[in-house]
Amino acid sequence: MMVTGSATQEKWLGKMGEIAHGISTEIDVIVFKGIFRLAIAEALLEHRMEAWESLERKDTETRRRFMESVLNHASGRLAGLGSEKTTIAAIDRALHDKILDHLKYLGSTSRAP
Repeated sequence: MMVTGSATQEKWLGKMGEIAHGISTEIDVIVFKGIFRLAIAEALLEHRMEAWESLERKDTETRRRFMESVLNHASGRLAGLGSEKTTIAAIDRALHDKILDHLKYLGSTSRAP
């Protein structure tokens, strides 16, 4: 299972980290990127995918379910850091709005939102 090294994945991690950091500025972007990287690894296992790149060949609904899984795993990790429920909910909402809703406009996942 490959979790690092994909330029596409790194763009998504960067964007997700920036969005989350904009809501919870006391946590560094790099920490958020780590949380999302681990969440992606968990989602890859859950969805029986070998690497991030395999997501590009999936239909929009599969990509949406995958990204929802990433957000669910990330929420659990944020709770483990001691983040408040309202903060976790705000991050989840913002990421859902910016990333999951954006998937319907993508022909592939090759671009970060």
